[in-house]
Amino acid sequence: EIIASATFSDQSFSNAGAVSIIMGASYSGSYSINTADVTIAGLQSMSEFGQSLAVGALDNDGSIDLLIGSPYADTSFIQAGSLFGFLDPSSMSGTYTELDADWVIEGEALASNLGEQILVGDRNSDGVSEVMVSVPNASALISGGGQIAIFEQIDFTETQVSDADRFLLGVGTAGRLGTALALGDVDGDGEANLLFSAPYQDAGGWYSAGQVFSWQSLADFPDVDQDGFVAVDAGGIDCDDSDASIFPSALENPSNGIDDDCDGLIDDLLQYRIQEDLWIYDSEAGGIYQTDIFDFEGS
Repeated sequence: EIIASATFSDQSFSNAGAVSIIMGASYSGSYSINTADVTIAGLQSMSEFGQSLAVGALDNDGSIDLLIGSPYADTSFIQAGSLFGFLDPSSMSGTYTELDADWVIEGEALASNLGEQILVGDRNSDGVSEVMVSVPNASALISGGGQIAIFEQIDFTETQVSDADRFLLGVGTAGRLGTALALGDVDGDGEANLLFSAPYQDAGGWYSAGQVFSWQSLADFPDVDQDGFVAVDAGGIDCDDSDASIFPSALENPSNGIDDDCDGLIDDLLQYRIQEDLWIYDSEAGGIYQTDIFDFEGS
């Protein structure tokens, strides 16, 4: 589908905004939103319904869902902003309004502008889509510093920005953290980085020079198998972080062919090595066919 927004459309109210969806497996030529298969209209003048759009699988039913930001919508607070979610828009046809949304998240502060930017993605690589929504004029930590709300375990009972699972808070006055959002593995560690801007934050001794940040929630000390020991590749001493029964001080099973206690010896036998290393001499895979006498006082 092609999804396009017209944030100052007069579809329902003056400058309320609208989102149009054109269905099809392939496209060629020109199209008009006046003949779109689906139209979703905002209902508040100057709310900029459709300023941000995001798609992703939110309810694990195999369909793609649509999120629409309306950052200047009034909630209980003027211009607090709203996010509207429509599940499986490919099954829709005709004209709708924001009141038909399956899921709504509202801003909770005056002129905080929730929904200016929206992202959907699996940020922490757990196989579940998350929603990241900016509230760039929020004053959660400092006036106008902005914030990003992250919804990780979505069950559609969330209705306000305070229901988010995590928050990233801007620290610069009027910095507007979250004005732009992006997601990608920029450092090649296998986990996505959330990139976000604070375009008016002071930086480098300059007023309103702006900054871009990268953040991820990768554990500093990963313990995947939850056995209390950090993986070797993360600087720990757990030689197999995928198996909770293998860890330093575990009881060695002498017949399973595994180094259970991470002491470097499988089944507590000397292991065959190709090269001689200082005073370490290898036996025939633990069989020991001859006896060597070592002069440990020698050089």
